[in-house]
Amino acid sequence: MQQVLSSSSSSSSSSGSSIAVAPLDSAYGADDAVRGLIYGATLRFSDSAALRLRRRAMLVWEQGGPRRVLIVKKPVPAAGAQLEEMATWLQQQGLQVFVERAVHQQEFPQFAPFDPATTDIDFAITLGGDGTVLYLASLFTGDVPLPPVMCFAMGTLGFLTPFDATQYRTCLQWVLAANREHLYCTLRTRKRCAVLNAAGELLRVHHILNECVIDRGAFPSSVFLEVYIDGGFVTAAEADGLIIATPSGSTAYSMSAGGSMVAPSVPCTLLTPLSPHSLSFRPLIIPENADLLVRLPRNARSHARASFDGKHPMRIERGGSVHFQTSLCPLPLINIGSLDRDWYEGITHKLKWNQTIRAPGVPGSQFWQQVNGR
Repeated sequence: MQQVLSSSSSSSSSSGSSIAVAPLDSAYGADDAVRGLIYGATLRFSDSAALRLRRRAMLVWEQGGPRRVLIVKKPVPAAGAQLEEMATWLQQQGLQVFVERAVHQQEFPQFAPFDPATTDIDFAITLGGDGTVLYLASLFTGDVPLPPVMCFAMGTLGFLTPFDATQYRTCLQWVLAANREHLYCTLRTRKRCAVLNAAGELLRVHHILNECVIDRGAFPSSVFLEVYIDGGFVTAAEADGLIIATPSGSTAYSMSAGGSMVAPSVPCTLLTPLSPHSLSFRPLIIPENADLLVRLPRNARSHARASFDGKHPMRIERGGSVHFQTSLCPLPLINIGSLDRDWYEGITHKLKWNQTIRAPGVPGSQFWQQVNGR
């Protein structure tokens, strides 16, 4: 669709002239009009109104509070012991606890099995690292509203897991009292990745939280990929591969390949090349709502491979492509602090951002220490 601007004749200019940049399109409804954003004009946006670009929010429970909680753990004994203790406490608070079906069958039959197709969940808990958060997100395969997630750190780096598992009672009481206290969350962007064959037929759809990687696979030479944005050809990339990442994924594989770190509330998509065969091919950041298509030419030397959040590898045949759009439903991650405070704490304390050998360690904020009970 085309962006339309119409000038108002109420301008204070002495000429009283009006300018129409483009004729009003009847496809736009009256509710799409935005007035007062720029002087003397009405805006009708070409971006879909379904994409809500605001990412930082405070959560308020409906119907008095949560009743059903899903707990997903890392497959290690320590996480299993923590799950049992935490789930028992949640049951004492009157909540019904669900676990994965395999965990129900093999470890904890006292907790209900979770079925993504039939079980409604009010909020979710992860016990592990960033991989556990990605795994939880992969359980919800469709573009449907997702439950808020509280992530407890029981992994290695844990950039997406700000909460201390040893302080779980304080943290969960805070969540259960969200209607009386401020409960902050960030809506983490997901991308819809549609894999198409050479005839344009849909093969598979994935929703990613971090990144999709299209690379050369087992082929020893580089891969040649065509990049189209909003229906127009932008560039042809010859490289070992290309990373298409969300802001959440900007601190993962994309960062290791030289991409920028982007705060999770920034509405954008990152394109980061892997070992490009050009000194001028720098990482690129494009608008979140840009329509992106990456295509393997029909005359390519070999097929390519695509993976989605490090899983579900697929072969991309010659002439095939992956079509990227922003998922309508993001993943709500519960935060310790407001706005992007957790993210800045993460890059300074976990990634040691901008800390040189001579510089002293960056002290943790008083707020961060109080919440974690240190």
